[in-house]
Amino acid sequence: MLNPNISYPYPVIRVSEEDYQSTMFKGNLKVELQPDSYIVRPDFEINNAGITTLIEEGKLTYAVEIQSPATWFRKLFPVKENTPIRLEPDFVHERVELTPCIIATTQIPGFTNDDFEEEYKGMTFNLNAGDVIAIGEIRTFDALYQDDMIKNGTSPVTIVRSENAKEISCDFSGSLIEITLPADQRLMPSYLFPQLLKLLGS
Repeated sequence: MLNPNISYPYPVIRVSEEDYQSTMFKGNLKVELQPDSYIVRPDFEINNAGITTLIEEGKLTYAVEIQSPATWFRKLFPVKENTPIRLEPDFVHERVELTPCIIATTQIPGFTNDDFEEEYKGMTFNLNAGDVIAIGEIRTFDALYQDDMIKNGTSPVTIVRSENAKEISCDFSGSLIEITLPADQRLMPSYLFPQLLKLLGS
């Protein structure tokens, strides 16, 4: 399981700048409900020439780790050219976590980068296949089993937790009702329930 809060034996790009000076990994993810599946649409990019070169050479790849604790499902999906991921509803239920990342696809001896923080300047690291070198902001959504998807229609609620959000926000403009919560907000406040019930019942 990917964890942005632990120490790795080599520099890792994270949401907060720690091991790299100015590298930013944009790991945007959008989840869409289809009649028989969920579609995860990635929008990934990184402003680091060295990392980009390794991705183009196939030595690194963008990826998404998808985990559903309720079903014990966990899988890493490589992402090439932002190709959408199809997720079977039988595999996920209730809270689903999506972690954007960049991982090594092969051994990379002597890995280094010009944007390392000062403490890592001039150092090299031997990476193995599967090593993570970037972890983006974790997203979550609430999934339904296929029977529940049919019963509840086509306008479910998507709940997203964001490290950057300072307060709760709701987006009712699309086919999905998207609620964004601050990362430390564990429960949805009760004052939102009447609006959601009205919309879901319409």
